[in-house]
Amino acid sequence: MTDFAFLMPIIFIFQGMHGAKTLLGDCDTGWHVRTGEWIMSHGQVPHQDLFSFTRVGQPWFAWEWLWDVIFGWMHLHWGMATVVVGSALVISMTAALLFRLAQHKSGNPLVAMAITFLAVASSSIHFLARPHLFTLLFTVIFYTILEKARERGSARLLWLLPLLTVLWTNLHGGWFIGIVLIGIYGAGEMVSGLFDGEPKAWLAGIHRMLPYAGIAFLCLAGSVWLPVISFHALRW
Repeated sequence: MTDFAFLMPIIFIFQGMHGAKTLLGDCDTGWHVRTGEWIMSHGQVPHQDLFSFTRVGQPWFAWEWLWDVIFGWMHLHWGMATVVVGSALVISMTAALLFRLAQHKSGNPLVAMAITFLAVASSSIHFLARPHLFTLLFTVIFYTILEKARERGSARLLWLLPLLTVLWTNLHGGWFIGIVLIGIYGAGEMVSGLFDGEPKAWLAGIHRMLPYAGIAFLCLAGSVWLPVISFHALRW
């Protein structure tokens, strides 16, 4: 059933939508790919607008430079079809991971498949070969790690999140969703202590919340400083 969940977005694209060309329905794909090719050609990220007729030469930031480089490299070697296939694989991986998470939480594969179907259907409007697909993927990954950390009562898995945040930040600007998820889990631990009813349970709740606060701070720091360093120091 995980395999079917993986194939579900492909079925949507080719049966309910307009096929592979659906993923090229946004003009942003073109300038992202060209930006990546420019970075590879010049050995640095662009700091001036390369594409606008009205603002040519004005300050400009390649926020999602890592996506640009990866898919620009794919385009140079195998053409736009590879950009489409790569984007479809990201969507399919997101659906498969979501199904596994929903199955784990519900204990019922049919319920998990129904949830995955609803998620794929509602997000299909965003099936485009653009960097935002990685935000969908990383959101599911963060949710999975947070759930496992909570169930095991161990903060060890949380240390993966700052590293993933650095990667996410360079792929798409939706990285802040990860920090929001961490904050929600931390707040949940604190609130559970407040309403536990046991003496000093609120102290235990605050103690459980602290690792989430620390990890959220590290994720925020990583999203601000390390991408800035890599953005300005990128050399080939």
